[in-house]
Amino acid sequence: MRDPAATIRIELLGKFRITCADGQELTLTGAKNQGIIAMLALAPDQRRSRRWLARHLWSTFRDEQASANLRQALRKLRKMLGPCSGILLCDGEEVALDSSRVTVDLFDAAQPNGSGMELLPGLEPRDPAFSAWLQQERATWRDRGLLAVRQSERGVAIRCVFDQSTAPSDRLLAEYTADGIAGSIIEQVRAWRQADTGSVGKPLPDCDVLLSCNLSRADYTRAAFVRAIDLRTGEILLSETHPLSDDDQLRQSTPELSRLIYQSAERVLSRLPQALGLNRPEARATALSRLALKRLFGFERDETRKACALFEKAYRLDHSGVYLAWHGMARLTQLIEKLEPDTKALQEQITELSLQALRSDASNPLVQALVSKTVSTIGGDVSGGMDLARRSVAGNPHSPYAWKALAEAHMACGDPVAALSASSNALEIVRYSPFRHWWDISHALINLSCERYDDAIAAAETTLRGSPKSRPALRSLIALYTRSERLDDAMRAAKRLGEIEPGFTLELLVNDPAYPVPVLREKDLLTPIRALL
Repeated sequence: MRDPAATIRIELLGKFRITCADGQELTLTGAKNQGIIAMLALAPDQRRSRRWLARHLWSTFRDEQASANLRQALRKLRKMLGPCSGILLCDGEEVALDSSRVTVDLFDAAQPNGSGMELLPGLEPRDPAFSAWLQQERATWRDRGLLAVRQSERGVAIRCVFDQSTAPSDRLLAEYTADGIAGSIIEQVRAWRQADTGSVGKPLPDCDVLLSCNLSRADYTRAAFVRAIDLRTGEILLSETHPLSDDDQLRQSTPELSRLIYQSAERVLSRLPQALGLNRPEARATALSRLALKRLFGFERDETRKACALFEKAYRLDHSGVYLAWHGMARLTQLIEKLEPDTKALQEQITELSLQALRSDASNPLVQALVSKTVSTIGGDVSGGMDLARRSVAGNPHSPYAWKALAEAHMACGDPVAALSASSNALEIVRYSPFRHWWDISHALINLSCERYDDAIAAAETTLRGSPKSRPALRSLIALYTRSERLDDAMRAAKRLGEIEPGFTLELLVNDPAYPVPVLREKDLLTPIRALL
C-alpha cells in the first residue's frame, strides 16, 4: 500500500505552499524550483516536456545549458521534497507529477472561481518566457472568476418546434431536422436545446431562438420550410424552403437532408452574435471564432497567426473545447505549411490544445473531428484518429467536418478508396458553403492518391476559386498540369505560387525532400516538372 504521507497538496492561490498528508509543510527554496512545480500542476495531465520547461525557465540560455540547468533543478527538487519525492516523475523526454498522489487547490470543486485570490502572487523567476506564461495563467484564472459571476447566463436556449398535425412520417422527419440543426449549432456555440412542450407560436418565455421545421407535400414532391427567429426582437435569422425526396422513410444521412441541416445551422450561426448582442460572452466568442475561420481557411502566415489569436481570445471569453480544437487545427496548419520556424514548439502546443479540448468537450462531434487530425498527424496515433473520426460521424452524420475527418483517417490508414467515398459525402454537404475550398483541397489530394488526376485537377481548381492563395492547390496543379502537358498552365501556377510563398522555386519543389508535397512525391509526379526547369 502507498504511504499516505507521500501524497501532497499544492496551493497556487495566495502564497505558494506544498503540504503533506500529515499536514507538514515542505519548503521549496528558489523561484524556479517553485515554478517547475507550478507549471506541472497547471499542465494538462500534469506533465510537460523537458524542452518546454527549459525554454520557459531559462529562455535566454542556449538549449544545452538550459537543459543542464533543468537537470540540476530537478535533482534539488527531489531532495527538497524528501519523503514525497516520488510524486515527481522524470524520464528522458518529460517531467510529470503523479496525479494520483497530488491535489491542487485551483481544481477543488469548493474553490470559488470569483474568490478574488491572485494566482501565484510574488512568484517571479527572472525569465521573460516564464513571466509571459504566468501572465496568461493569471488572465485565465480571472476569466474563470468572471464566468462564475455569469452563472445565470446558461448559454443560448434554442427551442425546436414542428407542425404536429401532419402525417407521422412527416412529423418525425420535421422533428429530426429541427433537432439536427440545433445540434449542429450547439457544436459551435455554448447553447442548449429546449423541449417542445407547447404548440408552434407559443414559446417558453426564457427561450432565445425559436427554430421551426414544417414539411409540405405537392404532387410527388416534398419540401421542408425552416425558420429561426430571435424571440427577444422578433428578427428572422433564417427563413428557407428546401426540396426533399418524397421518401416516407427517415434516412439520417441523405446528402440533401445533411446539406439542409448544415446550411441552416451555418446561416443561423452567422447571424447569432449580432442578434444576441456582443455583451454576452457566448455570442462574442462565436463572432470571434467565425472571423478566425475566415482567416484560417486562407492558409497565409499572417492570417493564420491572427486566427490563432482570435481562437485564443474566444476561449478566454467562453471556455468551450471547440475553440481549443480549432486553435490546435490552426497550429497544425502552421506546422504542415511550415509557416513558423519552431516546429517542435508547435507540436507541443498542438498536443496540449488537443488534450485540453477533449478534456473540456469530449462528446462534441466537431471537437472529435478536429482532434482526430491532430492526434493522427502529431502523435502518429492512426487508430486513435480513426476512432475519433468514426465517433464524430456517429454523433453528427450531417457534419462535413466529421466526414472530412473520416476521409483523412482512411488516408492515414492507407485506404484512399474509402477516403474518397467519405470525402465525396463531405463535398455534397458543403456544396454551397463559402468555406468549401477547405474540403476541395482535401478532396484533390485524395483523388491524387487514387490516381484520378482529372478529378484532382477539378478539385484543385475549385479550391483556387474559393481561396486564390491556396498553396496546396497551386503546388498540386503545377504537377498535374505538367503531367497533362499543359505546360503554360503549370508555369502560370508556379508564378502565382512564387508571388505568395517567399522563396518558392521549381527547384525547391522538385529537389527539397522536406517540401510539403508528400502525395506528389509518392506518386512520382515531381519528376515531370524537371522539364520546366
